[in-house]
Amino acid sequence: DGVAGLYYNDGTAAIPQVKPLQSNSNNTTVAALPRWDLAPLSSARLSMPANMPQLVFDGENIWAILSKANSNNISRIHVSRASSVNYFSINGTPQAIFFDGTYIIVSNGSKLFQINPLTGSIVNSVSLNGGALAMAFDGYRYWVVTAGGTVLLYDVQLKKITATPYSSGTSDDILFDGKYMWIASGNTS
Repeated sequence: DGVAGLYYNDGTAAIPQVKPLQSNSNNTTVAALPRWDLAPLSSARLSMPANMPQLVFDGENIWAILSKANSNNISRIHVSRASSVNYFSINGTPQAIFFDGTYIIVSNGSKLFQINPLTGSIVNSVSLNGGALAMAFDGYRYWVVTAGGTVLLYDVQLKKITATPYSSGTSDDILFDGKYMWIASGNTS
């Protein structure tokens, strides 16, 4: 109900303090909008491998692959209190980690593990022929790219559906865009 222009709330939703972005004469801004603060809100010190740091977010926690020498080789960091770090173990050295919307999925050189994100306990596991380089989930199936370039498909209970070799080269990575599965094979997708 005042002078036309762009305004922002410098207060809260309960007690708004509406201020104009520009002065009446269209000069510089009256008050600068808050900028992104790059200082860490909190931090957690972990011993992660330099050659393959991997992090995933489950909606509440950050999960990380830790150093190969650590027997507790997976960590869960609660985002709102980074000092709250829990450590969990899988047999073997973890190679890849991702979140499927329900479970944390971790692979080592010979197995694929489903981990309950609330408890950190292993819910299910399946043997792999070689380690998983990359993994994706399309809502119905797990797609696992092995070190040999084969793409393995598993259902949500980790029962193997099929194995598909890609003859155009070694598969390196895989991504689900919500409609299609993309497989990087050599220099081709």
